[in-house]
Amino acid sequence: MKQPYLKILSLFLSFSFLIVLHVDAQKYVIDVVHLKNGDVYKGIIIEQPDTEIVRIETLCKNIINFDMKDVFSVKSEKFSPWFIHMPFTPGPKGYLNITDLGTLIGSGNNNRNAIFSISSFNGYGFSSKMVGGSIGFEIFETLMLPVYFEFRGVLAISKFSPFFSLKAGYSFALEDPESYRGENYNSTGGYLFGTGLGALIWINNHNAFEISIQYRYQDIKTIRTDDWSGETTTLTKKYNRLELKFGLLFQ
Repeated sequence: MKQPYLKILSLFLSFSFLIVLHVDAQKYVIDVVHLKNGDVYKGIIIEQPDTEIVRIETLCKNIINFDMKDVFSVKSEKFSPWFIHMPFTPGPKGYLNITDLGTLIGSGNNNRNAIFSISSFNGYGFSSKMVGGSIGFEIFETLMLPVYFEFRGVLAISKFSPFFSLKAGYSFALEDPESYRGENYNSTGGYLFGTGLGALIWINNHNAFEISIQYRYQDIKTIRTDDWSGETTTLTKKYNRLELKFGLLFQ
């Protein structure tokens, strides 16, 4: 008999939430220009050949030039641009986390035609690709814990970044099917494979919405034991699903 899964699920959600908080705590460093007349402008200082001019791209994406004689000071400060648009360069860079919610849709050997799914991808971004590992929870006939390696190739670096993905790994069974007429069942899990397309919609340098649709294969092996004879039989069920996911990227 497998251990109760509610504690495991709670630990998974807590762990994912802590990762999101940690990554989201990162802030921009912006430039702040204070003028002698008391005006303040925030944004990014842009290089210019004239050393007597300060050129800044503001948070509202306006480019303004100031004469150095009118500038009182130029400083830097940290800023969290959740609700204000800033100039940014989209693309996966460095450590990142993607937390997904979704469903696996299709016919199969069980009574659930739509299967709940939650997963957390932790990896590294190299501008045009993302490589890492994922862990999650899925409900087939019983609750499963998928653990898999995942590769995502970004097809275009822009605020709307399409990508393709490949993943492979193993799903561990956290529950056993119910006993039936003198037969006991012990699920051992099985291999998984998936491939598909998706897109990242960038909010700023650190955050993006994600949507993806994939083909998903999963097999689940279960050992059936007859209580009277002790005879065992290995049963294998195979699932082919259409996987639809929505998520958030933090880096």
